[in-house]
Amino acid sequence: MKWMILILPALVLSGNLYAFDYASYKLRDLDEIINESKMYDPEKTTGQSLLTPPHRIHLYEKLVRYPFKCEGSPIVLLLATALNRRVDKMPSISTCMQIESKAGEKIGVFIQDPIAQYVEKEYALGQNIHLWSLWLFVNSSEKKPYFVINAIGDPEQAASPDRR
Repeated sequence: MKWMILILPALVLSGNLYAFDYASYKLRDLDEIINESKMYDPEKTTGQSLLTPPHRIHLYEKLVRYPFKCEGSPIVLLLATALNRRVDKMPSISTCMQIESKAGEKIGVFIQDPIAQYVEKEYALGQNIHLWSLWLFVNSSEKKPYFVINAIGDPEQAASPDRR
């Protein structure tokens, strides 16, 4: 099942797998994003710097902790605000996992619940994993990026036949 791209149906407008716009997600290095995060609102030391609209980021980083339950309701509220949608129309997010950058920096990421159930079944700890995510905000006290994972999987399977 590693070939399968896992997508939250609430974000896909139709049953067509290719309705998820993978091409709109820019492949970025997590270390660069962490360094970029340190520049957001340097005088601000509490709260969050919300990115509006959220940046669509494709990450390829090491999985270091399997999904675990976490408090996601504030993230759902921020996501709804950033996307200008109603909270009750947002995906369920009550799961986090931890990834590690090439430089060894570990960060937690929020992952949509329907996707999270497949991570432990399909990926080994220490394995690099493709993550399509929304960079939602920078935490002002620790100056770290916060992501919501929208999809995981092999980018070759994400490409429609006409893009391969």
